[in-house]
Amino acid sequence: MGSTDRSEHRTALGPVSVEGRFPAPSAFGDGHLRPSGPAMPAAGKGFPDRPSAGVRPPAFAGRTYADNAAALRAQIDRYFTGPGGSGTPRPDAARPRGPLRGVISPHIDFNRGGSVYTWAYRELVESSEADVFVVLGVAHQRCTRRFVLTRNDFDTPLGPVRTDVGYVDRIAGLAGRHLFDDEPVHVPEHSIEFQAVFLQHLLGGRRDFRIVPILVGSFYDLMDRGVDPIENAEVRRFVEVLKAVEAESGRKVAYIGSIDLCHVGPEFGDLDPVGAATLDRVGAFDRTMLAKAAEVDPAGWFETAAEVGDRWRVCGLAATYVMLHTIGPARGRLLKYAQAVDARRTCCVSFASLAFDAAPAGRRVDNRGGAARG
Repeated sequence: MGSTDRSEHRTALGPVSVEGRFPAPSAFGDGHLRPSGPAMPAAGKGFPDRPSAGVRPPAFAGRTYADNAAALRAQIDRYFTGPGGSGTPRPDAARPRGPLRGVISPHIDFNRGGSVYTWAYRELVESSEADVFVVLGVAHQRCTRRFVLTRNDFDTPLGPVRTDVGYVDRIAGLAGRHLFDDEPVHVPEHSIEFQAVFLQHLLGGRRDFRIVPILVGSFYDLMDRGVDPIENAEVRRFVEVLKAVEAESGRKVAYIGSIDLCHVGPEFGDLDPVGAATLDRVGAFDRTMLAKAAEVDPAGWFETAAEVGDRWRVCGLAATYVMLHTIGPARGRLLKYAQAVDARRTCCVSFASLAFDAAPAGRRVDNRGGAARG
C-alpha cells in the first residue's frame, strides 16, 4: 500500500469533533478549527421544504487558508510542487485508464495535509472530464438526519463554486425534502468547503462545472447494532437515489469523498501520548481499510472499523461507505498516505488520496456493492 509518511506537523487544531462523536463545548479552544462566518442556526429550524438558493460564505478563509486570491493560488501551487506533492497537473496528459469515477481526498487543514490533497486533484484534472462533482462530506456537527443537502453555492476567495440546484432538487424529490432539515450544519462545516477551494483553483474559468454538496452523518447506531448500513432503509434509499439521479442526468459525473482516517491521542480522548508503536498500529489498520476501499468493498470497509469498535475514530466512515456503494463497478488506487503528528505527541490524524477508475465492461457487482471478478 506504499510507505507511511510520518512527517512531523505542529497541529493547527485543538480537540475536534470526529464523525458521530462530539466533545463538550468547553473542549473547543482557540486553536480549534472554527469558522469565522455567521453563527449556525439550530439544526432543523427555520428552513422551508425547498430553501431558496443563496451563497454560503467561506468559513475558514484567512484562518486555515489565505483569504486573498493571489496568496491562495500561490499557497495551493506550493502544495503541488513542494515536498510530498504530486507535481503540477497536466490537463493534456494521456489517460491510460478507464473513466475516473471519483477520488477520496483528505479534509484535514491545508497546512498539515495540503500535499496529500494534490494527488487526488491531479487525477481529477488529468483523468476526468466531469462537469458535476458529487461531494460527500462529513457532518462534524450533530444533525438529526443521516444526509444533509443544500442548494447554496460555495463562495471562495477565488470566486464562487456553483451548486447544481436541479441535481440537488432531484435527489430531494426522490429521497425526501427532509434532507434539507439540517441544512444549517453546512455553515460551519469545512469538509466540503476545502474541496470547493481546490476545485475552483484548478477548474474555475477553465471548465463549466457544478457541485452537489452532501453532508453525511453518523452510522454509529448501525455499527452498535451490528447492522450493515445498506440494510437500513434510509441508507439504501439514498444510495439508490444517487445512482438513479446520475443515470438520468445525462451529465459527466464524478464523486469526491472528503474524508480523513484515524484520530488518535489525548486530544481525542486517549490516555497515552502517540508513540511509535501506536503509529505502527494505526498504519496497519489504515492499510486494511484502504485495501477495502480500493476493492470498492463497502461492507468490508465498514466491518473493518466495526471489528475494533471504531477504536481509531475513522472520520469519513459513513461518507466513504456511501461513495463505495454508489460508484461501482470500479477499482481503486492508493495515491498517497500520511500521518500528521503534533510535536507534543497529543494528536495524530491519518489521511490519504485515492482514485477510482470505472471497471472494464462486463465486470459485475457483488451483493455488497463492491466490484467482483467475473
